[in-house]
Amino acid sequence: MAKTDFTPIFSPVFLDESSGEFVNFSLIPEIAELLSNNSDKLFDDFFGFDPACGLQKTLDLIRSQSPYFWAIIDPQTNQLAGFVYLYDLVGSKELFFSASISCCFRRKFWGKFALQSGFEFLRFAKNQLRIFKINAEVFAKNAFPQRFLPAIGFKYSHTRERDTLNTRLCPKSPLCDVKVYTLTL
Repeated sequence: MAKTDFTPIFSPVFLDESSGEFVNFSLIPEIAELLSNNSDKLFDDFFGFDPACGLQKTLDLIRSQSPYFWAIIDPQTNQLAGFVYLYDLVGSKELFFSASISCCFRRKFWGKFALQSGFEFLRFAKNQLRIFKINAEVFAKNAFPQRFLPAIGFKYSHTRERDTLNTRLCPKSPLCDVKVYTLTL
């Protein structure tokens, strides 16, 4: 795995069940803005992410994925670069067989920073979370992850043609293809 001269910070963002409060709550408005600006590339119409309700939908998403949601922070500027979360975990907390991953980066962090973040998160997923396999699903019209995922080791698996409805990303033909990538850690 290639390395650059910095290590991204993965700051957990989750609902603390004991206190009922969100950990790293101060990051949530920026995460909500990033989600709202990229919701067409992240969610199909069935998810129901309305950018106008971005903050509430972001809280709902983080709550549903807790404790497997992280903000990605650039250590040089302390800026939010993006986020990553895991869902559809299979196994137990001691040993997960598989999980699906979703991530999003601000455009200015595409490139070396995103790659380093990807490598570091996969190392964390393998060594700390003890996940054996990670899956990623990508709308066929979303080009960035189709370059990013293979660059960090994912292999293209298959395409589910006309798999889901996304009228925002595919307005002329709203039934979108979804490409599936996998990585065994």
